[in-house]
Amino acid sequence: MGVDSAVKGEIDTKGTLRIDGRFEGDVRADRVILGEKGAFEGNIHAQSVLIGGTVKGMINASDSIEINTKGRVFGSISALKLIVLEGGILEGTAIMERELREKSSDDVTVSVENTMTMINEGAISPQGG
Repeated sequence: MGVDSAVKGEIDTKGTLRIDGRFEGDVRADRVILGEKGAFEGNIHAQSVLIGGTVKGMINASDSIEINTKGRVFGSISALKLIVLEGGILEGTAIMERELREKSSDDVTVSVENTMTMINEGAISPQGG
């Protein structure tokens, strides 16, 4: 999506989706890149997400979320890996989740969850875990 584009709706695609304009709705893709001039409001579900613009909503990444120096996220995120570069802002809730499988006769699945709240640049306070 180009800088001058504005779209409302849902996108479900394989591969990489790059958004440089405005998008409102839900996105499912393998990888999502939001450019520095991009604005997104809604939910993102992807393997990895790279944020250079502004997101309001929820981001769920099965692998990683990276917030660049001009990136702004207002909402909740969930990922295995979170990278916030200096200048990037996350205002909301971050859930870092890793599923560990322990082999036993019952094949038990254990989920380890660590929740943090980050408000303003660089302020982190543990919420649990």
